[in-house]
Amino acid sequence: AQIKCSSKDPYVMPHLIERMAQNDPDILSQITFVDRLDQYDAVIATGSDNARMHFEYYFRHVPFLLRGNRNSIAILSGDETEEELMALSQDIFSYYGLGCRNVSKIYVPNQYDFSNLIEALKQNKEILRHQKYMNNYDYNLAIITLNRISHIHTDNLLIVKDHRLISRIATLHYEEYQSKEDLLKILKAEDDKIQCIVSHIKDLCPVVIPFGTTISPALEDYPDRKDTLRFLLDL
Repeated sequence: AQIKCSSKDPYVMPHLIERMAQNDPDILSQITFVDRLDQYDAVIATGSDNARMHFEYYFRHVPFLLRGNRNSIAILSGDETEEELMALSQDIFSYYGLGCRNVSKIYVPNQYDFSNLIEALKQNKEILRHQKYMNNYDYNLAIITLNRISHIHTDNLLIVKDHRLISRIATLHYEEYQSKEDLLKILKAEDDKIQCIVSHIKDLCPVVIPFGTTISPALEDYPDRKDTLRFLLDL
C-alpha cells in the first residue's frame, strides 16, 4: 500500500500504522508513505466534492473508491425524551461538529417547541472553553445579526432555519416538515449527501440509528455505506 497523507493531517495515519506494527511488525514492509502516488493498481481517496471531481478524472484508469462531502442529520418528532435530546447534543458537539458523522441539521415538525432541545444543548458547557470554537460562534452570531436572520441561540450554539445540510462551526441548521411523506422525499433527494440519520422514528427508513451513536460507528458502518473490504477483495 502507498499512503499519501492529507497536508492538513500528516499525523494520525502514521500513528495508527505504528500502533498496528506493535502487534504485527511485518506490516511496516507492506506500507510506504509517499508524497506522490506511483504505479498503483487501485485507489481509495477522500476529499471535498471538488477534489472528488478531480480524482474521478485523474484515477479513471484504475478501480477507485472515492469520498466527497457528507453530513449527518437528525429527525425529531417532538416526543423525544430528555435522555434522547442529551444524546443528540453529543452527536452535534463531539469533535466540534467537524466530522461527517456529526449532526449538522435537524428536521422538526411544524410548530416545534425548541425549549427542551435548547436546555439539552446548554448542558455542553465544556465547549465554551475552546477559544477557536467560541471565535466562530461570535463571528457567525455577528453575521446573522447584521443580516437580520431569524435564529435561536444558546450560549454555545446558533440554530438557523436553512435548507442546506452543511452548517458553519457553532451553527445548527433546521427545517420544518409537514408529514412523513415530505421527509421521505427529502431523504431520497439528499441521499448521496447524508452520512447517517438519527431518530426514534423507526419506520422512516432502514438506516436510522439511535441518538448519541453517530460518532461511534460499528465495524460494519462503512463510510458512505460502501463496503471498503469488499472493494479490496474484488480487485
